[in-house]
Amino acid sequence: MKVEIRNNQITLDGYVNVTNRDSRTLASPRGKFVEQIMPNAFQRALDGAEDVDMLFNHDEERRLGSIKEGNLELREDAIGLKVKATISDPEIVNLAKQNKLQGWSFGFSNNLDKWEDGSPQRLFVHDLTLYEVSLLSVMPAYTGTSVYTRSEGDEVLKEIRGFSTFESIIDHDKEEEKRMLAVLDEREQ
Repeated sequence: MKVEIRNNQITLDGYVNVTNRDSRTLASPRGKFVEQIMPNAFQRALDGAEDVDMLFNHDEERRLGSIKEGNLELREDAIGLKVKATISDPEIVNLAKQNKLQGWSFGFSNNLDKWEDGSPQRLFVHDLTLYEVSLLSVMPAYTGTSVYTRSEGDEVLKEIRGFSTFESIIDHDKEEEKRMLAVLDEREQ
């Protein structure tokens, strides 16, 4: 995930999820399982969606934007669910500066799937309804994706498998940083 910080906002560019890639082992009433989102499931969901929200840690009280608001772009390509987002929330900008963003997740309902027995069981999601994507400060269920760090105009500096690393590119002035910290202090009181 490429994270660029400029004054009072961040721009994120990367992947929410890679299709055909296993999740971490998850728990359900059926027992432990590993999930995969199949190719084209996200695009079908986007084609049928009126809007998709962007949240922080799946918290509906921490809405960061949406496709309709224009600060979230989503599309499925040959790799998976691609995201480009711009966020000006002071708390999120501060977390980005501290490299405390952990990855992405998504909220969905499963419309068509296939279970395979095994240990653990396997769930293949072929069709879904996508409600939201969430920027996370906790470890996501999926780790199989690429994280890219680069400066404007530079070549890719590194590629890391997994969402556990967000690298930030910071370009801000000291006055703006003081203003953002004051906003965060007010929120905590």
